[in-house]
Amino acid sequence: MTVSALAAVAPPPAPLPVVRAAVLPDVAGMEVLMAPFVATGDLLPRTNYDLCRHIKEYVVVEGPDGAIVGTASLKIYSTELAEIAGLAVRDDLQGQGVGRVLVESLLADARALGLAAAIDWLTQFDWKD
Repeated sequence: MTVSALAAVAPPPAPLPVVRAAVLPDVAGMEVLMAPFVATGDLLPRTNYDLCRHIKEYVVVEGPDGAIVGTASLKIYSTELAEIAGLAVRDDLQGQGVGRVLVESLLADARALGLAAAIDWLTQFDWKD
């Protein structure tokens, strides 16, 4: 088989994950997803009450089976500053764009709200250069 023939039979790239607003029935799956990251100290613990109380701040990505495979939140602190927090992606899907689409979705939300900047604990995103 030639290189061009191999390219012709190569599978198409996987579609980007779809991000949606979190809803209360997602909380149990979000807890399960976040638990290993809380255990390692990579995420701060969030109680069921906290997740429910702040559900409107969260977005999620569902896997094909309906399980929550990624989540993150946009915490607004002032008219000029927000934080991307609680970012978690299931281990087997890391490096496949799930985290990227979660962050991009939240940055779009922050821009739509008129925020000047959004930060996470590793990186600062500033789009008003």
